[in-house]
Amino acid sequence: MYWKLSAKDENYVLKKCDELTIPEGEVLSEEGKVCRHVWFIKKGLLAAYQQDPEDPTKEYCNWFMKENDIATSVLSFFLEGPSEEKIVAIEDTIVFRMSKKDLFAGIEQFPGMLMLTTLIIIKYYCESKFNETYLRMKQPQFIFKHMLTENHEVLQRALQRDIATFLGVSEPIYRDIKSGKYKPKQGNEKPDKPAKSNKKQ
Repeated sequence: MYWKLSAKDENYVLKKCDELTIPEGEVLSEEGKVCRHVWFIKKGLLAAYQQDPEDPTKEYCNWFMKENDIATSVLSFFLEGPSEEKIVAIEDTIVFRMSKKDLFAGIEQFPGMLMLTTLIIIKYYCESKFNETYLRMKQPQFIFKHMLTENHEVLQRALQRDIATFLGVSEPIYRDIKSGKYKPKQGNEKPDKPAKSNKKQ
């Protein structure tokens, strides 16, 4: 629970949201198009995938979002530019969809929605900063340990290759991280190549 909404806040959210059932494999937000919605996940699992700009055959997983999470293509949604990622349901998923127009109108009208949105942004900013730090240091085992504590369900439900690309490693290296056998590269050793996701949509 991020923040308790008032009855008026809740009524506005329910009025402005569409409940959608998304089958596994369906794309919610396409690469190259502006993302104009945010999704509140009631049930299921979403993931965002982005192609390697130098090798389109390689695809990386940027994030996972599950029950009670809020998902969007962040840069595209807020900056209103073409998205560099696609958002896909990797399980049968039920979401409440709200447009950017309705979200910002609600923020202007209802203090509870403003506080809720602020807390969500803070949470995801902190998560992003944590992951960015250890990816830059090439220390994916710390991200894995964090996921074990905060998002262990994702580790059980997502495909191994997707988790590997999220961590920026190959599938064999991911298996070593899981088993505790992983030893970080030292000195001038070359980093491991991330696994290919090769999702078919």
